[in-house]
Amino acid sequence: MYQSRIKFDHFLHVSIDSGHTSPAQSESVSEEVRAHFAPLISSALASGKPVAVPLVATDAFMTIREEDGAYHACLLASARGAFVPVVTFGVSLLPPEGALLWHKLNAESLLKRTSHAPAPVSPWIAARLEVAALSHFNIVATAGEFERSVAWTLATHIAEVRATSPGANQCHATATPEAAMVERRPVPPSDGLVFNCTTGTGPTLSIFLSSPSDEEIGDIRRGDARFALAGHEATSFILAKFGRLPWMDAPFHAGLYAAESRGMPEQWRPGVRLALAVEIVDRDTGLQRGARLLSLSAHFWEMLAKQVTRQAASSISRREHDSAVDAAYRLYPTAEAMLKRALVTSKAGD
Repeated sequence: MYQSRIKFDHFLHVSIDSGHTSPAQSESVSEEVRAHFAPLISSALASGKPVAVPLVATDAFMTIREEDGAYHACLLASARGAFVPVVTFGVSLLPPEGALLWHKLNAESLLKRTSHAPAPVSPWIAARLEVAALSHFNIVATAGEFERSVAWTLATHIAEVRATSPGANQCHATATPEAAMVERRPVPPSDGLVFNCTTGTGPTLSIFLSSPSDEEIGDIRRGDARFALAGHEATSFILAKFGRLPWMDAPFHAGLYAAESRGMPEQWRPGVRLALAVEIVDRDTGLQRGARLLSLSAHFWEMLAKQVTRQAASSISRREHDSAVDAAYRLYPTAEAMLKRALVTSKAGD
C-alpha cells in the first residue's frame, strides 16, 4: 500500500529564489488543516481549474496537477476578473520522482539563484515567487504555511487515496466544475451559526450570512474573536463574537450524531488546544466567502468535552432538540443574556 511508503517525518522546504532551506515537520500541519485542504486539493486535481482558498486570502486561488510523478502547484490572486500567479511550487513525495519538475521550476525562476543546483532527494517542497508577488503581499505572507499544508495533505490524504483506490482517477476524470455547481450546499433558513464536533473531524463553526458585506467578512476573518460556552439543561450553546459584530450563538447537542460519531476529535486529550475552523458561507449562494483557524484555550475544550461526553451517552431527536433550544431562548432571548451564564470563555490565541 502507498501508506507504507510514506515513512518520512519532514519535507525539505526550499526557496528557489534565495536558496534557503528548512525542514517542514509533520507536526507543523495539524490534522484539522489537512482535513480542510483535502477536498480543495482533490477538486483542483479533478477539474484542472482554479479553486478558491479563502483560508489564505479572500482573493487567493490554487491550481495543482500531477507532473513527473510529483505535484506542480500555483497560488494565484484574482485581479480584475483574471488569475495571476503569485507563487509557484512543486511537491515531490518519493525518490526518484520530481527531478524534471525541479529543473523546470528552477529554469523558469526570475532570480535563478539555484538554476544549476541538483534536485534534492525527495521528499521536498520547492517554491518560487512570481512577478505578481510584488503587489500581493497578503498572499505571499501566508504562502510558506500554505505550501507546507498542501505538501502534508498530499502525503497523508491525497496521494495515499489515489494510489490505493484504482477507480479514483476515473472518478476524477468525470468530475466537472459544472457538476459541482449543481450540488448547492444546504443552508439554514435564516442567518446564524452552526457548530459541529465529532470524533472523526475537528470542531468547525460555520457562519451563515445572507450576502455578507466586505465589512462582515473582514471582521470574521481578521477581527478579535471571542468565544463562550453556555448550557441550558441538556443543550449546549457556542457563543461567538468577531470584531465589531454582535454576539451570536449556535445550539449544539452531540446526541444528534450517529453513535459512532459522538465525542471529541480523536486527537483531543486533556490539556490539548484544538484548532477551531471558522468559515463564512453566503446563505444566498451556498458558497464559502472566507475562513480562518483559531486556537482557543485548553480549558475551553475541557469544558466542551464534559458537555459532549454527557450528551453522547444518549440520542436526542431533532424535534426534542429544537424544543429544548426554544425553551432556552425564552429564558435567554439574546446571546448577550446567555453570555451571563457562560461556563467558560476564551479569546482566540489564549
